[in-house]
Amino acid sequence: MNEKEYIEMLMVIHEHFQKGVLVIGFSNGLVVNCISDTGIYETSAEPEDEDYVGAFVTAVKVTDVVTQGSNCDIQVHNNHIEISLVSIPLTISSVDGVILWHR
Repeated sequence: MNEKEYIEMLMVIHEHFQKGVLVIGFSNGLVVNCISDTGIYETSAEPEDEDYVGAFVTAVKVTDVVTQGSNCDIQVHNNHIEISLVSIPLTISSVDGVILWHR
């Protein structure tokens, strides 16, 4: 995934900031209903930091787990998932099934 595609994906989530529910699916099979409640933000880590995963990220608040993932590759912390270069969704859709973005 190139930077342009990554930013486009973040913008799809950002367009739904504090609006409606999104359905996000990940490569490990995890599917969640969630809301965007942080917007896009810059990480506090610097490129030389061990935990640096990219300049821009967003987080979504999980409202319901539709399908459990097959492993723990996607971390849920305090009902939030950070969307970053290490946790890129496969699909983002509206609750009525309209695909808003896919990888």
